Amino acid sequence: MSNNSISHTEVYERFASIVATSLRIDPEQVTPDAGLHDLGAESLDLIEITMESENEFDILMPERNIFDTAQEVFGHDVLETNGMLTDEGRCLLRRRLPEIDASVLAETTSVADARKLFLRVDTWLRLIQGLVEHSPRLCSACGTARRKSTPGLLRCPQCRSEAAIPSGDEINQRWVREYYEQEYLPSRPSATVSSQIASSVDEVEQRA
Repeated sequence: MSNNSISHTEVYERFASIVATSLRIDPEQVTPDAGLHDLGAESLDLIEITMESENEFDILMPERNIFDTAQEVFGHDVLETNGMLTDEGRCLLRRRLPEIDASVLAETTSVADARKLFLRVDTWLRLIQGLVEHSPRLCSACGTARRKSTPGLLRCPQCRSEAAIPSGDEINQRWVREYYEQEYLPSRPSATVSSQIASSVDEVEQRA
């Protein structure tokens, strides 16, 4: 395990406490397969849960889910048509949401249903765990654990060096690029299509 590793159990216990406090419910109700909306979370509650998670784990949550990021890169006709998922859209969900049972993914046919999956507790747990593991928590100069100093920055209490906390959106964009360059693009018969898609990815990253 890396020095940035954090156990799934620890993430679950701390996140369940955040959700329970925000929604004023029993922590036992925050089961992995529960949806935050089903637990009573509304828009303001989700904002609070996001902010508390960032403070608790020293991370920066993405403002957009991975599906919306991929749609912007490839266009809606690749991942969905008339509000319904295409085969490529379902493939992306299977790859990005390994925590979701295959039977649930098989029943997810619309874009609206797909977006609900990103509000499941187990999806948030995987996301948080991944963000923690991407964070430069250990000082590269002296090996001391950094602590959050200001929003978006971690500071070493020993040598005072600082490192930026990577945003969830940046990590999502990198994942999209890797997925489409390594898995999607090689399967496309047209080099023209591939170059157009790669160009779209670059445009999105430049705007971010």
